[in-house]
Amino acid sequence: MADYKSSQYTNATAFPMTPTKSYEKGTKVTVLFDYTVPVGGITTTDRVALCVVPKDAVLMGGKIAQDALGNSIVIGDGTTANKFLASTSVASAGASAFNDTLGLYYQERQSAELIIWATPAVGAWTAGKILKGEISYMIGG
Repeated sequence: MADYKSSQYTNATAFPMTPTKSYEKGTKVTVLFDYTVPVGGITTTDRVALCVVPKDAVLMGGKIAQDALGNSIVIGDGTTANKFLASTSVASAGASAFNDTLGLYYQERQSAELIIWATPAVGAWTAGKILKGEISYMIGG
């Protein structure tokens, strides 16, 4: 068995020690959100603003849980609809993680304030159904 060190551990144990970058320490913020689909439902031409992530924050992933909303969901940044979550079925009640891999921009530093958007990917969402979740990010140090 071999032991390996992360960049942060290597820097902390080096002589002389390499200081930790400010964005590698700081405060983890978790924002909770919830949304109830209005009467009439929403379609693929609609979108839901879930939360705001401040400039210079580092994204740390998120989760959603939902009723049987209907069809599918994507989560993005307003420019790329599926940036953080590719089309995922929400036809039955369940939960999914998003922004949790490097390919989905995990630990990406934000160069500007960011709004996280959810959009029905196919078809409509059913009125009265609920979407809840959270997104975490690190700020300052």
